[in-house]
Amino acid sequence: MIEISDLSKIYRAKKKKEHTALKNIRLTLPDKGLIFVLGKSGSGKSTLLNLIGGLDNISSGKIVVDGNDLSTFSEREFCNYRNSHIGFIFQDYHLIEELTVYDNILLSLNLLGDTDGERVKSALAKVDLAGYEDRYPSELSGGEQQRVAIARTIVKNPRVILADEPTGNLDTVTAKRIVELLKELSKECLILIVSHNINDANAYADRIIELKKGEIISDKSRNPDFADEVKLIDGKLVYPQGLGLSNRDIDTINEYFSKEKSGEIVKTTDKFLATQEGIVKPKKIEIQNKKFPFSKTLNLSGKFLKNKALAIAFSSVIIAVIMIIMALAQTIIAFDAGAILQNEMLKANQTSLLVEKVLDEETQEELDRTYRVEIGEKDIQSFYDSGYKGKIYPVYNTTLPITHYNNSMGLSQSFFFQNNKNFYMQESFGTLVVDEAFFIRKFGEIEYLALKDDEDYGLIITDYLADTIISLPQTNYYGKTYQDLLGNFVPLGFRLDSILVRGVIKTDYKTKHEAFFDKIAKGELQTKDDTYNDADFQAFSSDVYDRLGYTYSLNPNFSEKAYLNRCFYAHNKLVFKGVEESPNIYSTPIISFINAEPYVTGLEAGEATMSVSKYNEIFGTEYTSATLKDFVPQKVKISAYRYYDVKNENPLYTVEITIKKLTAMGDTLIYSKEESSDLIELYGKASSYAYGLYFDGSEGIGAVLENLEKLDYKSQGFALEGVKTMTVAVEVFIPIFELVAIFLCLGVIFILVNFSSKMINGKMKEIGILKALGAKNYSISLIFGLQVLLIAVLTCLLATAGQYFFIDMANDVLIESLKKLATSYIVLDLQFLTFQPNIAFVNCILILLLTSISLVFPMIRIKAIKPVKIIKAKE
Repeated sequence: MIEISDLSKIYRAKKKKEHTALKNIRLTLPDKGLIFVLGKSGSGKSTLLNLIGGLDNISSGKIVVDGNDLSTFSEREFCNYRNSHIGFIFQDYHLIEELTVYDNILLSLNLLGDTDGERVKSALAKVDLAGYEDRYPSELSGGEQQRVAIARTIVKNPRVILADEPTGNLDTVTAKRIVELLKELSKECLILIVSHNINDANAYADRIIELKKGEIISDKSRNPDFADEVKLIDGKLVYPQGLGLSNRDIDTINEYFSKEKSGEIVKTTDKFLATQEGIVKPKKIEIQNKKFPFSKTLNLSGKFLKNKALAIAFSSVIIAVIMIIMALAQTIIAFDAGAILQNEMLKANQTSLLVEKVLDEETQEELDRTYRVEIGEKDIQSFYDSGYKGKIYPVYNTTLPITHYNNSMGLSQSFFFQNNKNFYMQESFGTLVVDEAFFIRKFGEIEYLALKDDEDYGLIITDYLADTIISLPQTNYYGKTYQDLLGNFVPLGFRLDSILVRGVIKTDYKTKHEAFFDKIAKGELQTKDDTYNDADFQAFSSDVYDRLGYTYSLNPNFSEKAYLNRCFYAHNKLVFKGVEESPNIYSTPIISFINAEPYVTGLEAGEATMSVSKYNEIFGTEYTSATLKDFVPQKVKISAYRYYDVKNENPLYTVEITIKKLTAMGDTLIYSKEESSDLIELYGKASSYAYGLYFDGSEGIGAVLENLEKLDYKSQGFALEGVKTMTVAVEVFIPIFELVAIFLCLGVIFILVNFSSKMINGKMKEIGILKALGAKNYSISLIFGLQVLLIAVLTCLLATAGQYFFIDMANDVLIESLKKLATSYIVLDLQFLTFQPNIAFVNCILILLLTSISLVFPMIRIKAIKPVKIIKAKE
């Protein structure tokens, strides 16, 4: 039962006046029967049906259907109401073209959570369309389509059927058949038909309601006593007024009067009489809440995809290309120098990394040069704490400067390119203090080419360094065999310090790198760039860094016996302290010569002589050669510091001496013979220190690289130089790549929003039909969202595959570009860009997120529009 009270509907346009479609409508409609709503166009009859069906909003008043007040319904409750309570029959049929007849009808059941196919066949039989299950709407006539629409309505047994011009597009014969079918159905439920056809109304209606300008001007119900022919009813002769008598009618009249000499004659004047509405208390019927099965949602989404396959494929490819480009940008943004270095080390079968301590930037700027910095245990522990898993060995500054280089090359690898026969180093890396396990890992079964067995100290050198010492004429040592080197202090270039050689270990470097040395012998590598870009040279260079370029010791205190330093040139800085009141004065470098007999004559232990100019500078005196006789011996403290120790925090040693006399010899401080011997021993110990670290093992090397700059270290190696070059380039371009990634994301959103908007705009009719049938916004969103989701899935697959297969190509392009900007041998052919599953995974999540975002705005718009407006937009 439907109760309508004071119902009004007002449409408000932005630039137009208000239009009242319905005004104060009051009606009570029964549970069953066929009711026609008549009126001219614009009278409000379709609006009345739309309001009863919950397709449009009520402006004021109430519609109560089976005890349920529609004015209080939420959007979800309206969906449930249309789904379980109401059936719609539209003038344009509104079948879904992608679905067969069977699926169109089954859709009504699916929305109720029912999948009973027999009910579909039964409904088709009722409309005389048995056997039409597999046909599509485009294969049917107008009348057949309307009957399918009726079958779709009646299959769910609605309590109310609302038919808006159901015969408007049909021929007369078909129209009559449809109305007769509806008349039959009205015996079981209430059917409201909006129509212009008054003849159909008179012939079939149980009640006729006529509207004009939004108001009811007539409401009549069929007269039960009206007869279309002469009849005998309850002993009465009933005939319509003005009826032309047929022979059958005349026979009926004669029969009546032959039996009744006098009788009652009843004359009917109208088929319809004014409707008399009684007071009936409606029984409330709860609106059912049914769910659309996900499997059916998926199936329906697939049906809608039939004519979208090309568009989906095209959109997926375009977005995938964008995502591949974005993945490359992300890979560069997420550039992990440590991971790349570790990967390159593994590829090159290189298991070590060499680093050295440097000054912090502030101190370097203050001193305007760099120095080798001493490394303590604290730094070594810091690298372990950072996550390094291998073994760390200290490298001492007892390098072999084979040529004129004086302890200056450090960990920078430099070869004699002018002598392309042997490729010896200009300076070794220093002394590596190791353990027995190291020797086994690096050299396998240890074989000495020469060894002094009776000594448990001294340094082990490789055959490569031994060949360097023997073969190059620049060295101060002229031994010609490995045995000649043993037990002797080999001078370190032109310096006054030297190392004691205990043995020469076999490495077979010439055999291992035969391919490289063959190229050298044949003159195939003519230039420095040719050499540094050669893979065989790179392998040889890595071996030099890994094991060939060091002297070795198993004793961390090797310098006590295996290192001799008689040189004070490295006395970096001396600080003099005179009387307690005098300030500290920093001198320029002061040199002590041990062979200065004329100047040390008369000096005893603990005494020294000093140049008059330097003494005056330090102590603020004004002695001249004429006043030297007035000089009073001065007792001072002298502390030696490394140049880089700008705050004088860590003295190498401190001595007390007496300046006995002043001389005119340069800027020099000259000790007595006894004092010189003691200081040589002191400085010898202080001048040998660890300045580099050797990381043995690639596991966790990334953590080392991340901490190098923090702890003021620099590292060497061609692969590392390439990584560092790339790091600098990445730091420059990261802001650009970040902007690129943002714009690409916006591009993806634009494409997805554009696709989803076009998809939804193209399916407005279908969305309207689904809403009219009672589909909830969630289900509709899911139906169309799955199509966009398919794009997302295809995009993820294509983008991931593309990223995997094209990453090497992109890396090659990047390398070639960098080679134009940097020295080619620094860049090398490293693998800077690698497929990163985590980026692919994040991008897939991003695509899904962007897909969800792209659906928000169209679905908000869909939700805001009433289904009647969507349907009317397509009619």
